[in-house]
Amino acid sequence: MKLKGITYKFILAILSVALFFGTLEIALRFIKFHVNQTNGYFKFACFHFISDKYNVPIGQKDPYLFWRNDRYEYFRGRHHPLVKPKDTFRIICMGDSTTQGFLLRRSLPPFNEAYPYMLEELFHKNNMKNFEVINAGTGGYTSFQGLRFLKRDLLNYDPDLLIIWFGTNDVANAIFFSDKEQKTQDKTIAKVDTFLSRSKFCQLYRQALFRLMYYLTQEIGSKKRVSAEDYCCNLKEMANLAKEKGIIPVFIIPFIRTDSQVLSFKVINSCKEYAKIFSEFLDNGVVVIDLSLMFKDKGDLDSYFIDVCHLTFKGNKAVSEIIYDTLIDKGIISNIKEGD
Repeated sequence: MKLKGITYKFILAILSVALFFGTLEIALRFIKFHVNQTNGYFKFACFHFISDKYNVPIGQKDPYLFWRNDRYEYFRGRHHPLVKPKDTFRIICMGDSTTQGFLLRRSLPPFNEAYPYMLEELFHKNNMKNFEVINAGTGGYTSFQGLRFLKRDLLNYDPDLLIIWFGTNDVANAIFFSDKEQKTQDKTIAKVDTFLSRSKFCQLYRQALFRLMYYLTQEIGSKKRVSAEDYCCNLKEMANLAKEKGIIPVFIIPFIRTDSQVLSFKVINSCKEYAKIFSEFLDNGVVVIDLSLMFKDKGDLDSYFIDVCHLTFKGNKAVSEIIYDTLIDKGIISNIKEGD
């Protein structure tokens, strides 16, 4: 009888807790309570303007890359099969939102307004119909994510040339954890986490925990998402991976408008520090494109940029042209045509 009494109390306690949280969940939904979700990990400053918080959107979570483009639009623009068509020269453009395409209010422009599409059009207009350019840019990505993306997915597409443009997000302030400190999740755990994230109570709890941690530690701004040292290592590994597979790597030095009143001197100096890394690539004969040289002589930068780094239609067109001209001037394209 004593054992039954203990069992009864235990079951009653569980039911009471379940009833309490169930009632709280219903009440929160009834009053249409809403809070942007955050997790113990997967917090990134690049999502601040999208959701006014630092969470990775549920529908885009990736246990290895942290997030990815929508499943129905893995790459922007035309559909590209995994198996490369015969006699096709395949170029993959890696990068963040500057590659993916970006508009005000954090929305995506038509895919044909991003520079990868324009670059492909340039090839086709110059009778290189067998050239295809894939836009693999993903908003908010760092070189850390780009390297993982390359290893897990992009190499499977058998590219002949990689255009690599990372850095703007690498230099961004981390929130508690740098990219390499972020914990990856098992697929099953990720699914459970996604399920729990739909609970209003869970959202409230996580948001309260996040705010508490933030106000107690003030960790935002104490470290970069990717340190300059790690940034250099990531780019070197991309270059080495490409060369091992017989792929031509082409790097673009990240560019920001230093005339902007929005950025502090600290941010500008950090960006310059990261940009210096590319001098080592130049010494080793790797093709590097410095966009600052192109924009140096442009008078009206406002017509080329939406903000400090994202390009307008005119800016994307200018970038596609400088990339095309560089590939021609360096003999990369002519050597390919001769080899064919």
